[in-house]
Amino acid sequence: MSGSLSNIGLGSNGALSYDIIEQLREVDEKNQIKPIDNKIELNNTKIKVLSVLSTLTASLKGATSSLSNETAYLQRKSSVTGNAVSINASAGTAIQDFSIDVTQLAKQDITQSKSFTSMTSTFTTEANDTININIDGQDYTIDVTSSTTLSELKDKINDATDGKVVASILNVGGDEPYELVVKSAKTGADQDITITSTGSAVADLGLNEIQTAKDAKFTFDGVEVTRSKNTFDDLIVGVEITLEKEAESSNVSITQDTQDILSGLEDFVSKYNDLISNLN
Repeated sequence: MSGSLSNIGLGSNGALSYDIIEQLREVDEKNQIKPIDNKIELNNTKIKVLSVLSTLTASLKGATSSLSNETAYLQRKSSVTGNAVSINASAGTAIQDFSIDVTQLAKQDITQSKSFTSMTSTFTTEANDTININIDGQDYTIDVTSSTTLSELKDKINDATDGKVVASILNVGGDEPYELVVKSAKTGADQDITITSTGSAVADLGLNEIQTAKDAKFTFDGVEVTRSKNTFDDLIVGVEITLEKEAESSNVSITQDTQDILSGLEDFVSKYNDLISNLN
């Protein structure tokens, strides 16, 4: 600035120019305000860095915790050769090898009727008859008449047998395509179904057993074993076995699954290197 202020300050013989005042302000700012700004900026930088380091430290702690979790060291995997079985091994199961030779799969009992032209066809000439269904030592009775249709009989069987027997109607094609199929809900020899009647209703249905209920039979390391189901978890603690195919053998190996451990170590190394890099 080229202008000047006259008589600034009491008893002043000279004058303070705007340039001098600006220079004085800059000196004050440099000596007093700038250091404060520098401290504020430094503190903000420290806060940001501390936040980053805190996050990285927490991540490293998490990676360390994962490695210290014993669950990772209890994981198991199984390998199966052959087509006889499939295996599911739970965490902590004993590491082991064994062989299974399947002789017979567990099966349901299945019975089918002769063919009818319609699902609403009647099937007996008996005015009143009682059909008895025996399964697993339990008897179930169903009353039918000459007006009872095939579809109604299906519903009566399903309603009366507490879910132990499943009845359905299949369309198998042809001029008389509809057949009543009655089967056990479960597998096993004790699921054999016996169907009788006081009159001719059962004979009129033309029932024919097409599959007999059977237990599963197999050898475990040469020891003969039977089960009512093809899938079971009570032979070896922590191991679920599913029998898949008859007249087949499988060798099974249950080992430690180290994938979680390896992933945990890789994560730990990555988190550690990030932290050290930022600390440096």
